[in-house]
Amino acid sequence: MPTKSEENKLVIQRLDDPLRKGDRESTSPGADVRASTTGREKAVTTRLILCTLSGLISGFAAICATIIYSTALEWRYFWLAVCVAGFVALCVFLWQACERFYGTEEGSGPV
Repeated sequence: MPTKSEENKLVIQRLDDPLRKGDRESTSPGADVRASTTGREKAVTTRLILCTLSGLISGFAAICATIIYSTALEWRYFWLAVCVAGFVALCVFLWQACERFYGTEEGSGPV
């Protein structure tokens, strides 16, 4: 049967360790949080880089669509299509970056 001082130590230990991890110690208290945050930051950065590249492609294609002479109409429509596709990709990547940044995933948003 534990003595009164041992019982007090157990109570103090339980108050200090609300998740009852016991003797298990991690390297740092926020290690799991940092790992998930780093992954999310990497995903957001990747989406923003893709968004920037899509915007640059769209802008370049817009310049090509307006500078190319009207005698080469096929190329002009090609560059216009690339411009529109680049703009759509820019919007999609920006939307995905915002979703990742704010932590919402598909299907987990408000109903």
